[in-house]
Amino acid sequence: MRVSQHSSRQGSARHNDRDFDVSKSEHIDASRTDGNVTWQMSEYSDMSFAQAELAYYSAAYKAGLDARNTRYIGYGHAERCRSAEDLYRGEKTKPEELILQIGRHGDADGVTVDSFRACLDDYVDWLNAWNAEHGNPMQVLNWAIHTDEASVHCHLRRVWNAPDQDGNILPAQNKALERAGVPLPFPDKKEGRYNNRKMSFDAMAREKWQEIVIAHGFQIETEPISGDVRHLPIDDYRREQSAKVLEENQALKAENRELREEIERIKRIQQQKPEDIITRNSNAYAVELMKEDNPERFAGGVYQGKKWADRKAEKARNDRIKGIEKD
Repeated sequence: MRVSQHSSRQGSARHNDRDFDVSKSEHIDASRTDGNVTWQMSEYSDMSFAQAELAYYSAAYKAGLDARNTRYIGYGHAERCRSAEDLYRGEKTKPEELILQIGRHGDADGVTVDSFRACLDDYVDWLNAWNAEHGNPMQVLNWAIHTDEASVHCHLRRVWNAPDQDGNILPAQNKALERAGVPLPFPDKKEGRYNNRKMSFDAMAREKWQEIVIAHGFQIETEPISGDVRHLPIDDYRREQSAKVLEENQALKAENRELREEIERIKRIQQQKPEDIITRNSNAYAVELMKEDNPERFAGGVYQGKKWADRKAEKARNDRIKGIEKD
């Protein structure tokens, strides 16, 4: 049995608190929906998850949005102004969703709602403690334990916050993790898609989730499946990503060499003397194609067209052939 922890911004608050007609969903057993367990911030307890999340965005980011929008208007760029709802739905600023699971359908024997809840409580306690020790860079918005699907699992939604130039908080994951002191997986490499602080944090959190589940008596596998990097320990993950980066860099270098060669070829064409280019066709690229197809006609770099006498003799031969065919 394995545990899993996946994070993305593709989740749905309405799915998590079942704020829709579950009878129309094939993968949900509506008879077990009452067994689901949910939590959200107390000040929004009378709202749905989606309503509460938008209310949080409206309150928490109001000062930052007002200051930023005022600057945009002053600069003459009112089109850049954003609302709390824009942030809530933005690709990089909407809530992040974390899915935690113990086992999968068919191999999750012994994983009950109570045992899963005990593991989740310890994980959330660790998450909150880490958050407090590092300046509160994240805000957990809500979580839901689903018991009405194939296997018990949890959806936890959060947002990463950091102060802007005026000291007002706004959603900013990379900046929040940097301020929290989370290192890059490869500190000596440039930050990017395969080298960012979220990778380091996720690897640390995944290991903690495994430790907690094991501490609660579950026998789980911690070695990653071949080709599956989602559950790699941080050292193995770094090696895996380093190999990927090296491979991609080699491919980019090869592509760059080809581009440089093409640029040099074009430069050579552009530097040709006027007498070396066919006057009736000034397209240098077309000339190059002709050179490749008929190299014998470009001896010495000058186009060698057929002489008038050669063309006249060839026409006479063709006329004789046509005469024979008619007879």
